[in-house]
Amino acid sequence: MTGRIARVLGVATAATLFAPAAPCSPSEPADPLWKNAVAIAAASQGWRPSRTVSRIEDLARDGRVQSVEEVTFAYPPGAGEPRPELVRYLRDGVDVTAQERAKLAKQQEETAHDRKGGGRGVTFGVGGTPFDAQRQATVSARRTPEKATVDGRACQAFDYSRLDPAGSRFVGTAFLDEQTGAPMTLRERPDPLPRFADKIWVTLSFVYKGPGEWYPTRVAVEGSGGLLFIRKSIRTTIALLDFRRSGGSVAP
Repeated sequence: MTGRIARVLGVATAATLFAPAAPCSPSEPADPLWKNAVAIAAASQGWRPSRTVSRIEDLARDGRVQSVEEVTFAYPPGAGEPRPELVRYLRDGVDVTAQERAKLAKQQEETAHDRKGGGRGVTFGVGGTPFDAQRQATVSARRTPEKATVDGRACQAFDYSRLDPAGSRFVGTAFLDEQTGAPMTLRERPDPLPRFADKIWVTLSFVYKGPGEWYPTRVAVEGSGGLLFIRKSIRTTIALLDFRRSGGSVAP
């Protein structure tokens, strides 16, 4: 699999995994700790990273890394959807920033044209968690016996299923801070898996600095699958850095 395909697959997988599924059956009243998590997420709207650093790895069947792409984007502050600026692009250690920057500019022009013409355009991103207050009717969550320490915080595990706005179903496990309810990490996959996919997992890590300041700092995507003798496996990690809030606040 070429680096380009790996990159597109990695981003598309990350974007897809944060969408809805068919409505769940009515669940029991939410656990108080889960309610706290939903409240924390609702109070933390508007945070955006100023920079992302991605690493996309194309893996051999035995797990060896065959090729690597490292991509850094900057997102200047401003109203509306941020327009990404390609800062650096390395393909197997070779700087291809100029070539990829030209491709990105062309894509952005096409996207802008599609929107003016009424088309959807193309946007890449990761959005949607089981803590969206507006979608709790499509979320089922239950406390499990499992506990873990995440970033020095004692956390309680919750298994959950959720539907995204497109009607897709996702299942996973989230770890909430036992004291505050702040979500510290989650790991989920689509259910059922897409056709020809053997494995897709998305892991999100969060930081909680107090009321109104909770956001993801890392996304990891693992995927594998294929058809007949063509097998593909990728591993993508995205660091989200230097967060700003709408209105100009900057995370310390």
